[in-house]
Amino acid sequence: MFHKNLVNNTGRGMVLYTNNALKAEEVILKTKFEEFISVEIDLVGDDKLLVVQIYRSDSGTKENNEKLRNLINEASSLGYTHLLIMGDFNYPKIIWQLHHAPGVNSEESKFIECIEDNYLTQHVDKPTRWRGDHEPHILDLILTHEENISDTKYQNPPGKRDPSVIK
Repeated sequence: MFHKNLVNNTGRGMVLYTNNALKAEEVILKTKFEEFISVEIDLVGDDKLLVVQIYRSDSGTKENNEKLRNLINEASSLGYTHLLIMGDFNYPKIIWQLHHAPGVNSEESKFIECIEDNYLTQHVDKPTRWRGDHEPHILDLILTHEENISDTKYQNPPGKRDPSVIK
């Protein structure tokens, strides 16, 4: 279990679990984005996977949005054979089916540009968050350098929470 902000009451609190059979260790990145966990997992041979779990508040500041892009740039530049960046990114204005965001210089457009510049593919194609009669949105993302992620399943939210579970 890897965690952040569980003890000190700052931020949202995050936990990333890995199977005990995997050799995994936390990786400290230089970027000072507010809420993330990064873990290296040994795979077969010399292959290594970097997993970065993110929570971006929907009320994030311009400065923190820039730090998020810097974090993605840093993680992408580390030379891992496999990269998985996932979490709650809270960009409801992005239309992921079209890879489009309103506003040429908006935070959403800058985020899409960052993903494209790092050759990342966004794999979530169904809404992950909805409440009552509000418009459903894709807020939770799975970003990788892999072209094809297959067999993605969407499950109902646990309990009374609103984000769906992605397997």
